Amino acid sequence: MTLFNRAKAKLAQDTREGARTIVNSGPKHYCRTWFKLGSNCDSVDNNICESFNKWIIDARFYPVITLLEAIRCKVMVRIQQQRYAAEKWSGLVCPNIQKKLKYYIKQSGYCHAVSNGRDAYEVRHFDHRFLVSLVDRTCSCRYWQLSGLPCPHAISCIFFQNKLP
Repeated sequence: MTLFNRAKAKLAQDTREGARTIVNSGPKHYCRTWFKLGSNCDSVDNNICESFNKWIIDARFYPVITLLEAIRCKVMVRIQQQRYAAEKWSGLVCPNIQKKLKYYIKQSGYCHAVSNGRDAYEVRHFDHRFLVSLVDRTCSCRYWQLSGLPCPHAISCIFFQNKLP
């Protein structure tokens, strides 16, 4: 909750209206504690709708059948472009996820894991503490459960066991 209050105070400095909106809306819209598990997506914004609308901006002014045909053609081209990009991958993990993992590995250097003697850990990350279970693949920050990627706290525990994430 401390992280939330800090973020809210920073938002209030930048935009008072944004802070007011957060206070008036429920935490299920912006707090990891309330997010549903299982989607394995760490993106919690509306950019996909905005990107899609921009992507089809030229086709939006056509009649419905022509609009759908234009979208169908754009999707086919996009799928083929992604297929070509995927064929160039050298590892098991896509480049964007690999980039995130490298960043989290770097952040795990600021974490200090303490084992409870079994498969659970308490991790200190600056002024905060998180509970990590490697067996259950959970962290009290909930990022691991929500995204499917180990958070810096979990990575520090994995390194504690001399394993690779």
